Amino acid sequence: MRNRSGNALFLVLIAIGLFAALSFAVSSSGGGGASLDREQLQLKAAEIRDYASQMANTVQQMVTTGGCLDTQISFAQDSDGDGEWTDADDDLNNPNAPADGRCHVFHPNGGAMQNFDLTGLIDTSQSAGRFYGNIYISSDLCIDEIGSGQVDCQNENARAVDLILFFPYLHENLCHALNQGKADAIPNEYNEFYYAIGAYTGSYVMRSRLATNPTSNDGMSSLCLEGGANGSAIPPPGTYHYYQVLLAR
Repeated sequence: MRNRSGNALFLVLIAIGLFAALSFAVSSSGGGGASLDREQLQLKAAEIRDYASQMANTVQQMVTTGGCLDTQISFAQDSDGDGEWTDADDDLNNPNAPADGRCHVFHPNGGAMQNFDLTGLIDTSQSAGRFYGNIYISSDLCIDEIGSGQVDCQNENARAVDLILFFPYLHENLCHALNQGKADAIPNEYNEFYYAIGAYTGSYVMRSRLATNPTSNDGMSSLCLEGGANGSAIPPPGTYHYYQVLLAR
């Protein structure tokens, strides 16, 4: 009898241990990023920063020396697989872009950049979120003291709108790593900054100023921030997003 009780207790302890391990694995895949250790976080943060800087340099060179207007830059790829990079069927098609591909960030004749793999870096609990799973290029936001935008740049015309790259829905710990040396606490943006029609396709529309607190992002060309603090904005609070200004206008 005593042996049976001991065996039963042993099996219960094993079950508890397995449940705890499973719970940890599930939580690690969510917002905190617990599955990445400190060294991995620093490595992934460096990869994101390097890719963002490379894209910014690519876009700026296209405009300054490549003969491209800021309305001709294209982030389209041959998404429909028909061999054409300039047709209206492709995602993010910019009808202003030259047909030879020289103003296409991903085209071999242009920037020849590759996609950035976000696997393992994003909060899977936000899979229904707007722009989840891919980098996002906005053309409806301005940042104070960047480009021509000064104080309250949202009150200026579309010329003050900046071209901005976002890495949406990152793990919180990765956001901290990205902000090392910039902000101890992750700043938040009170208002919406992922507008349904905000993805860049060749035109600029002023909708809002990207502004964070308690650490201000005025004059900062890159930063990781938390989603809308007012609770109804998109993206929502409790989500984390890294931005890089590609072109200050």
